[in-house]
Amino acid sequence: MQTLACAMLLALLPHSQGLALGEDWIQWRGEAGDGIVRGAAVDLQIVVGAPSPIWRRPIGRGFSGVVTWNGNLYTADAQDGQEYLLAIRAETGEELWRAPIGPTLLPDIPGGGPRATPAATRNAVYMVGSYGDIVAFDRGDGRELWRFAIADHHAWRPAYGFSASPVPLDELILYPAGGERGWGVIALDRVTGTLRWNGADGPSSYATPTIGTLAGAQQVIALANHGIWGLDSGDGRVLWHFPWPARQFESAVSPILVDGDRVFVSAHGFGSLMLHIAQDTGAPDDPQATGAPDDPQAFVVRKVWENSALDNDYASSVYLDRAIFGSGSSFLFCLSPDDGSVHWRRRGFQLASVIAVDDLILTLDYACEVTLVRPSSLEYEEVASFTAFAFQRCLTAPTMVGDSLFLRNEKFLAAFKLGQDPRGNTP
Repeated sequence: MQTLACAMLLALLPHSQGLALGEDWIQWRGEAGDGIVRGAAVDLQIVVGAPSPIWRRPIGRGFSGVVTWNGNLYTADAQDGQEYLLAIRAETGEELWRAPIGPTLLPDIPGGGPRATPAATRNAVYMVGSYGDIVAFDRGDGRELWRFAIADHHAWRPAYGFSASPVPLDELILYPAGGERGWGVIALDRVTGTLRWNGADGPSSYATPTIGTLAGAQQVIALANHGIWGLDSGDGRVLWHFPWPARQFESAVSPILVDGDRVFVSAHGFGSLMLHIAQDTGAPDDPQATGAPDDPQAFVVRKVWENSALDNDYASSVYLDRAIFGSGSSFLFCLSPDDGSVHWRRRGFQLASVIAVDDLILTLDYACEVTLVRPSSLEYEEVASFTAFAFQRCLTAPTMVGDSLFLRNEKFLAAFKLGQDPRGNTP
């Protein structure tokens, strides 16, 4: 019945008008994990004209984000107490397959359903269910390839379920399992699902880790329930740890890498801070610096600044043009990465997600309003805006590939065409 209703709804909407896809958005916050869309094409005249969706289709409950690979979309929803991974054709909205992940943890609360975002690779799509099963699916037909139950390995399940997203790195799938005995972060073999390494301790937050190079070493940077960890991406060895009393319930923001071996972190109700990571050079002790519990001589981390008055609600910030753009407490803000001072704030962005698109900042707020802003540190400069879903709420971060913007709420998934891909690529 749902398939028939979906087909009828899709038939009422105009089908493909030449959606053009650029660099795929393969995981939470894009391929680089920084929230920056590369290869985007925005025509501001189209945005000012308030574009209608190219297609719109029903979708089940949950806040799972949308990822793309080679003309297909992947996201997750919940129906009748069960969570599913979906494959959808980007050009038309046609559902290609649907595969079960596991039961829904809290089916009766608003937004009950999967909160993690899938990760797509050449042969597989990886997803985490609310109860903590990491599942690999064949990207072509949705067959289950392997399953790893986090709850069986010393892990603490967060109150709203496992909500961080899997992170692909080379031949690994990384996840903040949040367990004791060195099970804070785990790395699984992408093909077999077997454990390759584990490191750090303690309950995880809802935040997805960030991969990046700091002080010459590729690291996994994870915001946990009681601090920020830096782990060696090759073996999980703890390189550094910075204690920070951010409650598990409020820590949903991915760390952001900033020039100069710096990391920006934020948690709702606890403000924001900037850390600097360096290899230990044997210099005199810095009272603001800490190291790694396992090897305190390997790296040192120092707090550069802290702004207790400004933080992200749940959506991660973007670092662009030597400024940090984010949202919190219904404000869109621009911060200086050097001292944490506020360049500007603008009210009216309740629970807004933020990404960077074609040298612009794109936001999607709770009222499903899409806004484009120039990334200026001098003043707030709005370029265009439109309402994606009238009289509905949006809490899922937007996805943009080429000229195609994909948005979802708890009822619908839709595609909007915002411009022309200069390379003329189509799915």
